[in-house]
Amino acid sequence: MDPENPPRWRLHRQPDGYLLIDVASFVYVRLEALAAELYMQLASGRTLEELARIRAVQDNLPLTEAEDLLKQILLGDPLTEAWIDPGRRESLVITGSDRFYCPLSVSLQLTNGCNLACPFCYAASGVVRDNELSANEWIRLIERLAAMGCLTLALTGGEPTMAKGFKEILIAASAYLENVVLFTNGYVLPARIIQLIADLGNVSVQISVDGMEETHNRIRGGRNAFRKTIYNISQLVGRNVEVSVSLAATSDAVPQIEELGMLLDSLGVANFRVGDVQPLGRATSGGNGFELSSDRSLDVARSMDRLAESVSNMRVFRWSGCSNTTELITEQTDFKGEFSTPGALSWHILSDGSVTPCQLEEAAILGNIREDGIETIAARSSIVKACSSAIGCTCAKYVKLAESDDIAFQVSMP
Repeated sequence: MDPENPPRWRLHRQPDGYLLIDVASFVYVRLEALAAELYMQLASGRTLEELARIRAVQDNLPLTEAEDLLKQILLGDPLTEAWIDPGRRESLVITGSDRFYCPLSVSLQLTNGCNLACPFCYAASGVVRDNELSANEWIRLIERLAAMGCLTLALTGGEPTMAKGFKEILIAASAYLENVVLFTNGYVLPARIIQLIADLGNVSVQISVDGMEETHNRIRGGRNAFRKTIYNISQLVGRNVEVSVSLAATSDAVPQIEELGMLLDSLGVANFRVGDVQPLGRATSGGNGFELSSDRSLDVARSMDRLAESVSNMRVFRWSGCSNTTELITEQTDFKGEFSTPGALSWHILSDGSVTPCQLEEAAILGNIREDGIETIAARSSIVKACSSAIGCTCAKYVKLAESDDIAFQVSMP
C-alpha cells in the first residue's frame, strides 16, 4: 500500500451486512451480499461485462438483463456511481468482522484533567482520574482500533494536550489512522505542538470559543483565555492546519455569534458550529440558565442565516441536539459524516478505559478495555444492552441491529 496515496474505498464487514465507505468524504452506503460481492470482483480487476455474463449463466437471464441488474446496483446510490467507469475504480480494502461490530469512528478521552473550568462541561472535567490509561496503553489500543477498520479518531478530554505522553499518542494516532481530530480548548498550545500537528498532515483541530473576549474569559475562567485561543487558532491556520470552532449557545453568547463568526472567517477557520448546551456534567443542575428561550433560539437561527450569507469560505453549522440534528447552513461542502450510529459504528473511550456508545453518554457502558476483550465489547448483546440504558445520548436509544448474524462473507461468483 502506498502511504502517500491510501486506497479510497473500504468494504467494512458487519454481522448484519456490509458498508462501502468512501474514505475521502467519510460517507458510506449499506450493501447486501450480492452488492458486496460485485464490488470485490470489480476491485479485483473483473469487468462489469464479464460479471454480467457470469450472472446471466448463473440465473439463466438474458445478458442485457444481467447487465442491467448489476448496473442498477452501482447506480443505486450517488456514492457508487463512480464504479460504472472502469477508469475510476480503485483498490478496495476489506475491514471489519462478520462476528462483531468494529467501530469506524472512536473518540478517546485521554485525560479527565483540564486547565479551565467551564460551567457547562458535559464531561465535568478538571481532576485527573487515578486510574487513567497510560500512553503505552493508548498507543496499543489505537493500533488495535486501526487494525479493526477504524477510520477517524478524535482525541478529547478534559484537555487532551495535558495527558501524559500526549505527543507520542498524537504521533501514533496520525500513523495508524486516516483522519485524526484534536479537540482542545486552545488555551495552552506550545509552538512545538502546533508545528507537530502541521507536520503530521492528517490532524485537524476543533477549538471551543464561547463568545467574544469578556464572555469567553468569564465562562472559561482563564486569564486572557480569549486572546491566547485566538492567537493559537491563527498559528494553526497559518501552518495550513484545518481548524473548526464550536460555540456553546448561552444567552450571553447569542448576540455575539455574528461578530465572532466574522472574526473566525477572517482568520481562515474552516468550520464554525453553534450548539446548544447539553444537560450533562456540570450543566445538569436545575436553573443553571443555559437553556435558551424560544426567542433566543430564534435569534440563533437568524444570526446563523445572516452569518452564512456574509462569510467568505467558512462553513457554518447549527447543532441543537444529539440525534441527527446537525444542519449545514452553507451549501459549499461535501461534509456528510455518517459515522454516528452509537455502539455499532462509534465508540467513546473514557480515560479509565470504559467504553460508551457516545461522548455524551457515561451511563451506558459497553465494557472496559483493560478488563474485557474487544469482541465482547463489540458484541451485539453488549451494544443492545448498553444503548437501551442510555441517558445522555438520545440517539443511542434508537439503535436497532439486525437479528441475523450469519451472513457469510464470501464471494459466490466464480
